[in-house]
Amino acid sequence: MMLLTWREILRRRVFLVTVLLTGVFLGLYGWGLSYMARVSARSPSVSNLLDQYLQGAGLLVAGVFFANFMVAFLVIFSSAGTISGEIESGILYSILPRPVERWEVYLGKWAGLAIWGLLYAGVLFWALVSMVHLFLDFPLDIASLLRAFFALELMPLALSAVTLLGSAYLPTLGNGVAVTLLYGLGMLGGLMEQFMSLGSSSQVGEKMGLVTSLLMPSDALYRRMVYEVTAGSGIPVGDSTARMLGPFASLNAPSDAFLVYVGVYIVAVLLWGCFRFARRDI
Repeated sequence: MMLLTWREILRRRVFLVTVLLTGVFLGLYGWGLSYMARVSARSPSVSNLLDQYLQGAGLLVAGVFFANFMVAFLVIFSSAGTISGEIESGILYSILPRPVERWEVYLGKWAGLAIWGLLYAGVLFWALVSMVHLFLDFPLDIASLLRAFFALELMPLALSAVTLLGSAYLPTLGNGVAVTLLYGLGMLGGLMEQFMSLGSSSQVGEKMGLVTSLLMPSDALYRRMVYEVTAGSGIPVGDSTARMLGPFASLNAPSDAFLVYVGVYIVAVLLWGCFRFARRDI
């Protein structure tokens, strides 16, 4: 089922479109980095090096922010019609009569989608990090980068599980809209938490961020990833840095316990999806 899922992704030309547009994004990102490196090299000074350091941090975090968007939408729209679309097209009618359990079909489809998302997220993350380090000589800590990479890789696992669950209940269009809005809700909660943390309403912001993160942990995983990237490169993560990075900042990074919760969240959503798919009238 995992191989069939990959073949379906290739048949829909998702892979081709993804590679082309990602190449355009990385090309523009690399051009911006090279331009900044040339400008900084014209007038080397202590203050200029500090500015380059801070600009490199901002560009790295901004690149990771948009990479998070790209991975999320790739996973959502690749997974939205996995079950409902195959029921509408009749593909599942030729698969289910075979001597294979429905839960095996469900988990096989999730594995195909999840591995596809993991590979894409990994390539994009290391490409961005390598480009910032190459062009701007930005200092990086490998241990922090690995922790950031782990947080990023949890995101396509969670999103693919939620989208596949939605596909067992909703038609393709409705599922895509629902999961996109849920992803946006998680992002809104994270942004509100960041803005309120800079003022006097941190407790309200923390509660709001916690509720939305429990429903959709994608934005919280992004905040943890940003925290690891910035703290690992030696940047003091405080109010001044947060104001410099704006909405890309991470003042309240999720703990290791939250990462454990995300693992439990993924398993629970997969079990729910297997239960639903096994009892769905097809």
